[in-house]
Amino acid sequence: MDHYLHIMKEENLHVLEIADGSSQVRLVRPTADVSDEGQLQTRKVHHQKKSQNQAPLPPKKEEGESFNSPIAGIFYRSPSPTAAPFVSAGDTIKSGQVLCIIEAMKVMNEITAESSGRVTKILVENGKPVEAGQAIFAIEPLH
Repeated sequence: MDHYLHIMKEENLHVLEIADGSSQVRLVRPTADVSDEGQLQTRKVHHQKKSQNQAPLPPKKEEGESFNSPIAGIFYRSPSPTAAPFVSAGDTIKSGQVLCIIEAMKVMNEITAESSGRVTKILVENGKPVEAGQAIFAIEPLH
């Protein structure tokens, strides 16, 4: 990541997007007029199916399927303390929609939905740490 930040600084870039297959990274360098919210960079992280070695705490069957955090960090339901949450229980979501932010190493990672569904339960409190593979939402798939 430091390599890309160095390139951004040398080339005077404020935004750098990198895509590799299904992964996409978007780095945003702050400018002099950045608000006090302190967003340093943003990286979009698309949800991936859990691997065999991850053992999240799944939601109850009637609550839907677990949506697991792809990374460890601090879970945030909204882009700032005063903003509305990205999603709430009962909301219908679509593929690519931002569900939450997970802050890891001062980088704000937007976690997006892989498919359409309905959020049945939010399994983590705002501002609490999460582990990679931990269930953070219960989502009922839409068919």
